[in-house]
Amino acid sequence: MTPVPSRLRGAAQVLLSAAVWGSLGVAVRQIDAGPITVAFYRVIFAAAALALLLTISRGMAGFRPGKYLPMLAVMGLFLSGNWLLFLFSLSVSTVATTVLAFYTYPIFVGLLAPLIVGERLERTTIYALVLAMLGVFFTAQVGEFGDFNLLRVLPAIGAGLSYALMVLLSKRIGTRLSAYTITFWETFLAIPFLLIIFLLFSPQLLSGSDLGWAAVVGVVHTAFTTSFYLAGQQHIKAQYASVLAYVEPVSAAIFAAVFLGEIPTLSIYLGGALILAASVLVVFQGLLRSHRPSAASAGGTDGGIS
Repeated sequence: MTPVPSRLRGAAQVLLSAAVWGSLGVAVRQIDAGPITVAFYRVIFAAAALALLLTISRGMAGFRPGKYLPMLAVMGLFLSGNWLLFLFSLSVSTVATTVLAFYTYPIFVGLLAPLIVGERLERTTIYALVLAMLGVFFTAQVGEFGDFNLLRVLPAIGAGLSYALMVLLSKRIGTRLSAYTITFWETFLAIPFLLIIFLLFSPQLLSGSDLGWAAVVGVVHTAFTTSFYLAGQQHIKAQYASVLAYVEPVSAAIFAAVFLGEIPTLSIYLGGALILAASVLVVFQGLLRSHRPSAASAGGTDGGIS
């Protein structure tokens, strides 16, 4: 059984990653470019940063994917789809609509985890998901969706499904490869796909501050934060990690208030309280209680650089 301190450390890593991801919207808003351009530059900077980190810390050994290269290529496609669909949704819909639709991904994780990583869907997870979804409902200020239509929501839901599949596949091989190796290969293998899309539909070169913010998105929000998240989830069940990640909408509301002047409404405070309640439920009822974990979720490395 995974030690309690290890599980708590994993939960803390997931929570911190989600909090950092909450600043992604602020960073993307600073880039004067379309979603395809942002996604392409994001993957370039992420792969370059991880390549440098692995070279310095582990040499060529850090790059060895072993027999998992085909699975990492599939994960790269899912990652590309997640970024393209999410950024496209932001360009055609409100941030609130995109956030709410994307945060269907924990439902996909909960439903698919038994099939992909052998986790049993627990009652605690179901309760926490209900609380968290209600929280996102209020945090996203759903009452403003007067122009709601299905075509605007489907891209973000598709992004959520792509993200859920990527996370579950990384969970499956996370005990065999470090989180940094996994993140490097999935971003590196996404480059050819995004390069084709970029050249065909949005061959826009960035410079100046746009390039700087693209570097922030690629290095901070993608390379390091994604690796940190994947490392943390190796110590806890994927369904727990997906619920804890609901802290991101709360973080996003805070960053928007501080840096964009978007003052949170009462509904955002209520939503944040529900999301935090879901996280507390997972931590204290799911992570701290004594139970026998599934074989797929037991053990694992921390995925960190040593």
